[in-house]
Amino acid sequence: MSAPLEVMPTKTPQDVASLLSSTIAEVRAGKMDQRVAYTVGFLTNQLLRAMEVGEIHKKLSEVHTVLSNRGNVEE
Repeated sequence: MSAPLEVMPTKTPQDVASLLSSTIAEVRAGKMDQRVAYTVGFLTNQLLRAMEVGEIHKKLSEVHTVLSNRGNVEE
C-alpha cells in the first residue's frame, strides 16, 4: 500500500479545484499512482455534481417560496 495522502478540504468547488491541481502536480512529479489520481478525479466529479444539484435545489426552493408568497403556485 502506498503512503497516506494529505487530507484536503472538499467543502467548496474551490477546494475541489485545489485538490485536483495538487493531484495533477503529484502525478506529473511521479509521486502519485495514476490509478489513485483517476479515483480522486472520479470522486471529485461526483462531489461537484452533488454540490451542483444541492445548489439548484436551494435556488428552486427559493423561487417556489417567492411564487407561493405571491399566490402563483399551488401547494
